[in-house]
Amino acid sequence: MSTASVAPIGASAPASSTLVLLQQKYPTRIALDCKELAIVIGACDKHIANRAAAGAYPIRSLKIGGKRVFTIVDIARFLDGDRTRRGRPTKIDQIARRETSAVQTVGAQS
Repeated sequence: MSTASVAPIGASAPASSTLVLLQQKYPTRIALDCKELAIVIGACDKHIANRAAAGAYPIRSLKIGGKRVFTIVDIARFLDGDRTRRGRPTKIDQIARRETSAVQTVGAQS
């Protein structure tokens, strides 16, 4: 018996094993509430709820029927590191940016 991995409705699924693991752990769920998210990422549920209510939590939340929820797709993206870093770019990012701009400059001169 094979089970097909299906993306939640209305969202493009990231190609990651994290999403598959979350779908296996919560097979009938599209979104998790603050307490379930806290268990998944190992954080305090009150901290998550307070930051999400203020709009300062890195995972996008929705309010459905007075309850704040987080989609499994957004949780998987967060856990896989698909987010931008704040502050000064790392040395690796700076070098990659320099190399990219040098290649573009040479390509534009040709």
